[in-house]
Amino acid sequence: MNKNAETSVALDANIAKRWSTRSFDETYTVSDADVLALLEAARWAASGSNAQPWRFFIARREDENFEKISQTLSGNNSVWAPKASLFIVALAQTHTAEGKERKLAFYDVGLAVGQLGIQATALGLSLHQMAGFDAEALATSLDIASDLKPLVVIAVGKYSEQSSLPEELQERERATRGRKPLSEIVVAGLPR
Repeated sequence: MNKNAETSVALDANIAKRWSTRSFDETYTVSDADVLALLEAARWAASGSNAQPWRFFIARREDENFEKISQTLSGNNSVWAPKASLFIVALAQTHTAEGKERKLAFYDVGLAVGQLGIQATALGLSLHQMAGFDAEALATSLDIASDLKPLVVIAVGKYSEQSSLPEELQERERATRGRKPLSEIVVAGLPR
């Protein structure tokens, strides 16, 4: 499905065509090489003081941890996300080993996940980032270290138009992408 962004200037093709699908091919398996490429893209994101406070928990569809993650998903996420090839849980290390707060941890994890998303698009993969999950249940179920905060669960796989999604979600898949205009998000200095 072509859902390229309509932009005021040309963007890198992988930025323009990245979107969050809910319709995954449940027979597709993401290769190890592609998983490594996603993680390398995230690893090389910018990071305040080079702290690199991101951590990732990978669970493939055939792993028991995939089911554990699925059980923590809420709302419609629990309907479509388990058809993805794998889940990546993005975690933030919010404090240093000495207990000092990492004030930019969430920002840095966001940068890493953003690069991971662009790399996924470059590889022909689809993903969808989800905040709709029970973070406490996920951390307990996966035995996540207490110094790591689960921020987002990312469903990764191959887009499939052959969807068993409920009609409401199929309509959302077909809907045109949209964003607020630049005039709403730029506080000052917008070029004319």
